[in-house]
Formats: sequence, structure tokens, C-alpha cells
Amino acid sequence: MVRRFLPLVITLLLVSLSISISASGQEEQFGEEPRQKPSDRIAYDRAVAETDPAKKIQLIEQFFVDYPDSSLIADMHQIAAHAYSAINNYDKVVEHASKAIELSDEPPFAMFTLLANAYAEHKEPERAISNARRAIELVARARRPSIFSEAQWENLKANALASNYASLGYCYLQLGKNSKSASERDSCYNKSIEAFNKALQYDNLDDISYWRIGLVYAYKNNAEAAVQNLARAVAIKKLAARPAYATLEQIYRLLNNNRLDGLDAILRSAADEINRFKAGQAKSR
Repeated sequence: MVRRFLPLVITLLLVSLSISISASGQEEQFGEEPRQKPSDRIAYDRAVAETDPAKKIQLIEQFFVDYPDSSLIADMHQIAAHAYSAINNYDKVVEHASKAIELSDEPPFAMFTLLANAYAEHKEPERAISNARRAIELVARARRPSIFSEAQWENLKANALASNYASLGYCYLQLGKNSKSASERDSCYNKSIEAFNKALQYDNLDDISYWRIGLVYAYKNNAEAAVQNLARAVAIKKLAARPAYATLEQIYRLLNNNRLDGLDAILRSAADEINRFKAGQAKSR
């Protein structure tokens, strides 16, 4: 099964903010003797800086054992949620993201984004929708940290919005497939398409959203739109390429008397479009 991984940029946002907090804790007044950092701060910094996923998680879990009353505990739950997301452990993502939200005066949108993704991929659409909508609200009013330029901050927010709208799209796809009412099913599919289109406005190189919106169009018997979006997913050549091609070929054969004549041209056109999108993203950086 292909599962969505959160954009690396969201993880970098949290880690960068954590490092910034860590650095601020080391500031000294001019003329003062340097003070020794508290042991929990040293352990926290070590966990933040670690790049090996297994070692990072080991340091994180040891922190919770050694410093259960640390003032850094909420921040460490945020780091833990991202670390477990990186290894696809969604139960642990839910545990730590939920705890981070509970302990934070101003929970970051990244935690709701992680929860939305976790619940969506584990087929709990109602919970995912609630968290995705909360994340979108928080992104809209989030203030730019001083460590980011305006361009960097806008890029970070765009990635968060893309992820949350993609989660919404997938949830409404699930709800539509499971609905026994034709009108309710069609309503869910329409909401799914709307959400996926918003996700693709923020990230037009999201192969999984192209694949999944292609599936929605297929369920709605809109073969032309299904083929177009599935071809885009194939052209990006990432996680969704193989399942997208399997569905694309099946639909195309049904439309063309079990023949694939002309499919290569559709894929070339999609590849040209994706290359233009890549060039546009490179210019905007």
C-alpha cells in the first residue's frame, strides 16, 4: 500500500524552531560567566541534533524516562511525533502529537497536520478531517518566526496547506467509497475533488494527490479527467507511479477496445506538463 509521507519541509520547520529555542537558551548577558546548560537541555539538544532515525528515537525515549518534569517536555513530544512519522509509526505519532497539543499553550499547526495525516492513512476519516481543518485554521493565522525569511515562511505554509488539503481529499474519498447512499457518495466525491485541487494548487508536484484524484474521477465515471490525473502521477515517477499506471492502463483499455494505442502520447504530454511545473517551482525558490 502506498502511504503519504509528510513533506520534509514541515519536519524541518519544527526542528529549526527547536534548534532556535535551544540556541536562545544558551544566550548570556554581556560580561557574565558562561553558565553550564542544565542536563535536560543537553539531552534535548542531543536528540534534536541526531540524524539517525533509530538513535534519535532512542534519545527521545530516554529523555522521557530521565526528565518527565522537564520544561522541555512539550517540545520533546513534538520532536517525537515527527521522528515517529519519519518511520511510519502512526500509533506513536498520534500519541506524541496529541500529548504535544495537550501540553502546549499554542499548539503548532504541524501537530494537527501530523494527526490529520496519521488518521487519514489509518482510515479514520472523521478524526482526520477535524485535525486537518484545525491545522488549516492555524496556518492562516500563524506568525512568521524570525529565523525564516518571508519566502521561506510562505513555502512552509504552502506545504502544510497542501498536506492538509490532501488529507481532506483522501478522507472524503474513503467516505464516498463506503457510503451506501448515491447522493451522499457523490457529495463526498465532489468534496474530495475540491480538496485535492486545493492541495495541488499549493503543490503541483504531489504525485499521490494526482493518483487519488484520478481514482475519484474514475469512481465518478469521468474517464478523461481520470486519465489526465493518473498520467500526471505516473510522470512524476515517485511512490504513486506504479499503482497510478496500473489504474491508468485498465481505464485506457476499457476505453479503447483493450488497446493501448495513444497512451504513450498521453504520458509524454503529462511528462511535459510536469517538467513545466518543476521549472516553475525551481524559479520560485
